[in-house]
Amino acid sequence: MSGEGPELVFGLVGACGTDLRDIGDRIERELRRVSYSATRIRLSDSLLGCFRFAALRRAPPWPEDERLTELMDAGDALRRAANRGDAVALLGIRDIALKRTQIARAAGDRSDKVPTLARHAHIIHSLKTPDEISTLRDVYGSAFFAIAVYLPKGARVKRLAKRIRDTRDILRSEGYEEEARRLIDRDEKEDGDEFGQSVRDAFPECDVFLDASDDDALTRQIARFVDILFSHPFRTPTQEEYGLFHARAAALRSADLSRQVGAVIANTDGDILVAGCNEVPKFGGGAVWEGSDAGPPSDIRDFHLGFDSSARMKKEILEEIFGRLKDAGWLSERLQGQSVEQMFDAALFHKDGAILKGTRAASIIEFGRIVHAEMSAITSAARLGVSVRGATLYCTTFPCHMCARHIVAAGLSTVVYVEPYPKSMAGELYEGVINVDHSAAPCSETVNFRPFVGVAPRRYLEFFDMVRRKDALGRAVKWDPDRANPRVMQSATFRDTETAFEAELSMNKHAWGIEEPSPENEEEP
Repeated sequence: MSGEGPELVFGLVGACGTDLRDIGDRIERELRRVSYSATRIRLSDSLLGCFRFAALRRAPPWPEDERLTELMDAGDALRRAANRGDAVALLGIRDIALKRTQIARAAGDRSDKVPTLARHAHIIHSLKTPDEISTLRDVYGSAFFAIAVYLPKGARVKRLAKRIRDTRDILRSEGYEEEARRLIDRDEKEDGDEFGQSVRDAFPECDVFLDASDDDALTRQIARFVDILFSHPFRTPTQEEYGLFHARAAALRSADLSRQVGAVIANTDGDILVAGCNEVPKFGGGAVWEGSDAGPPSDIRDFHLGFDSSARMKKEILEEIFGRLKDAGWLSERLQGQSVEQMFDAALFHKDGAILKGTRAASIIEFGRIVHAEMSAITSAARLGVSVRGATLYCTTFPCHMCARHIVAAGLSTVVYVEPYPKSMAGELYEGVINVDHSAAPCSETVNFRPFVGVAPRRYLEFFDMVRRKDALGRAVKWDPDRANPRVMQSATFRDTETAFEAELSMNKHAWGIEEPSPENEEEP
């Protein structure tokens, strides 16, 4: 066994109903294969350890729907009290430091500053917001790995409903699906609450993506990830990883005011045929390039105009509706005295009552000037005379419903995506023509939309950069998992950053309700 290996941190991200305990067990087994020990950090236990949530501590049985609801409430409450989306992750950082000290003391170390643990990992489950992932990256750098675990919604509903039934009423064989869906929807995204659950937004920020829908495949995926992480010289990218990396590279070309989206189309051998990004089209075909098309009149990108045409049109449409309602006397007396501009601002941006935020009326996408990345790739293929029939489209974001119809019409067979896009109505509008979220078995008569599995583009270069593959005599080296070290360098200052977050947590422990207020602070919430 190689003696020194950096301390690693794995953060699990999975939607409600996913068995993350099993994922943690599997990762721990694979880490033992490379001579790494592991500890588990359960953020739900960390929350229950807070003074303000002491009332939630109870002996089993605890009905699963009540348990999850109360833990979600607790997480929201802590984030709100701290006024930061990463508040629960700070508990995890504190607990990692405590575990490190406990392990060192058990080994006889009595030093004031406990050294890092050689060949040891911490597995955190589970992370619920992008801010949590960002903070853990800030602290542990490249030694932190956010792992997204996908399971089809139908399977999660079934699993969670069974769990609720088992903890409530063993005589009731069914009927808990509604409760399960409510919890799953809340966990996915609490619209209108900046400190609510947001797994949907956390998911695409991950470093590695696993698919838990097939048990044997999941085992292979985790084993491969550990091989890659521990410098296996002959683990190379899959077609999916290669395709999504190039899609991400294409996305970086976009100067759109809202987001960067990239897409590539590859044939069955994985060869990239065309690429596209979300950008304004130019005369003669294609999209505007930096440099060769710089400046008006050739460069007519939105930032030169100074506004997003889609956002402007949305404002005009809603103000037109408010104006018609006002003129017809359909509004309350309070609203009748407001201008349409005031009503628009209140409906979309009011801190406590943005009633139209997240609605379809506020999510129109039809009036943007850009060509969407998927359409850009498809039209490039048409312009260049390249057939895409039967090919696969790799896209950084789930296609919108407008792109979906072009994907079907172009004859593409498969779409692989990373980031969800809740505005898309592709599944509803093209049911029977496209298969989304494993709603049915992959079929040659539908375009199959499936989530990406593998190493995310953000870690592609780091994980697949070449390591030593032959010895001095030109013989291929043999990878020894017992002696392998990770491909990461541990930051020399991560303990200082970790300590700084611990200090902030300690300083606010009474105000945030982590510890019981002292007598002089009894007035604190």
